[in-house]
Amino acid sequence: FSDSISAVFVEYAFDDTPIALGIERVIDTIKTPTNINELGNLPAGSMKTNTVKAEFENILGIYATVKIPFGLYLKAGYKEAEVQTKEVMQTNSSYPDQDVDGYMFGLGWEKAADNGIFARLEANATLWDEVSVNSSAGSYANIKINDMMSARATLSLGKSF
Repeated sequence: FSDSISAVFVEYAFDDTPIALGIERVIDTIKTPTNINELGNLPAGSMKTNTVKAEFENILGIYATVKIPFGLYLKAGYKEAEVQTKEVMQTNSSYPDQDVDGYMFGLGWEKAADNGIFARLEANATLWDEVSVNSSAGSYANIKINDMMSARATLSLGKSF
C-alpha cells in the first residue's frame, strides 16, 4: 500500500566534517488497507465478517548523515512507532496496540544555495522489529508479523542557519 505523509526534521551539521545528526517526527498517521475475512457455512446459513487494519502513529526517528561526493549522502538511524490495531471481530475480541522499533538506512542527494536554502531528494527503508500480540480471547488467537519493512521517497526543502 502507499500513503502520503508530512514530517518535520531538525538537524545539526558539524563544522569541518561531513557528518550531521538529526531528529525527525512524522506528523501524519499511516493507515494500512482493511483486511476482510468473511466466515460462511455457519448455523442457519448466516455470514459473519471480521475486519482488521493497522495505523502507525507517533513515528519518531533519530539519524546521522554522512556526505559523500557529488552532493550525495548516506543516512542511517533508529525509529519508533505506535501500531494501533483497528479490528471488528465477531468474537468481540480485540488486539492490544504495540510499540515497534526499527532501523533505517538510505541514500540522498542535496543541493544547497548560497542563501542557506536547500533541497533534498532521498530514498530510505526501515526494517521494523517483529510484532507479536495476543487477542483478548486468549493466547490461541495471536498475530505475529516478521520481516516488516517500509520504504519511502522524499523531497525536502529547508533552510540552514
